[in-house]
Amino acid sequence: MPAIHVNSTAPFRADEPYALSPLEALTSVAAALSWRHTGGEIVLHTDPRGLRFYEDSGLCDAYSEIDVSILDGRRKDLGPYLAAAPCLGRMLVLGAMERPFVALDLDFVLFDDGRFPYSATDLCCFHWELPASPWYPEASELFVPAGFALPDGLDYLSLVPNIAFLYVGDIAFFRAYAAMAADYVMRAVDQQTGVAANKIAIFADQRLLGMLAQRSALTFDTLRNDIWTCGPVGERWEVLDYEGGIRPASDFRDLVAPFWVLDRHRFDPRKEAVDCVHLWFEKPRFSEGGRHASRRTRLIERLVDRVKKDFGSLPVAGKLFDILESSGFGISAPRQSVRGSTRGPAA
Repeated sequence: MPAIHVNSTAPFRADEPYALSPLEALTSVAAALSWRHTGGEIVLHTDPRGLRFYEDSGLCDAYSEIDVSILDGRRKDLGPYLAAAPCLGRMLVLGAMERPFVALDLDFVLFDDGRFPYSATDLCCFHWELPASPWYPEASELFVPAGFALPDGLDYLSLVPNIAFLYVGDIAFFRAYAAMAADYVMRAVDQQTGVAANKIAIFADQRLLGMLAQRSALTFDTLRNDIWTCGPVGERWEVLDYEGGIRPASDFRDLVAPFWVLDRHRFDPRKEAVDCVHLWFEKPRFSEGGRHASRRTRLIERLVDRVKKDFGSLPVAGKLFDILESSGFGISAPRQSVRGSTRGPAA
């Protein structure tokens, strides 16, 4: 199964050199090497500026291929939109695919997919989310750009797919959806409504996809059993963690809702074998100290240890460790021999 990473540098300041954050360098390289280790190919879609970073940093070899044709080809006509809406580059790339694929966020690492049966479904996301405000407002409160017509028959109570992991088997449906989502985003940019960019993105990226798939009666599975309730995390983002079927056990009495719930009618024991890491919206806080410093260190060390154990002999792993050691995260990765293949891992 081919996998895709998308890294559009258009939203970053053009007058400054581009560099992938050390944390996303770790997660994206770990994800690419792990995917290739299972026998799949993974293509990075970026632009010429992004390509320069990967070449200069030595991270190119994490990928089977790097393709700049799609994003570079749209810079001339869509440059301002790509800069204003970070989600648009991903939509354009995925909407151009012509065969089934898996798209992975740069902050999502999949070590084990639990033997997911790709051919048995039209679509598969990471997990479901409840359509709860403020992220998923009621239909009457939803922002709709002038001139954009939402299709009839959408169910706004549909569960929302989290697309940190997204398998697309029905290419015709997805290309039509991606064109509609891109139109929504570009109209929103044109109208400068003041609506937060992340709210525009999660409607176009996730909620619209889920509603259209349900309207088309497609089979839509999830990689994980758990459903995210969109509960009020506040400063307690350690509750985002779950692993191997063990849910967070901290005291929830001061919260409106639990964070993860299970629907017994949807439960599939196979999915409890899925092994993955997703950083979510906690990423910006990883540079902070304080209460989450130990969690940050544990997570980074877990990923570094996994890369070191499985891929430490590859030159690209050494390049990644160099980035981490100079990043200020306090991670020291012991040097190992990097003789041998200069490309990614064999299956």
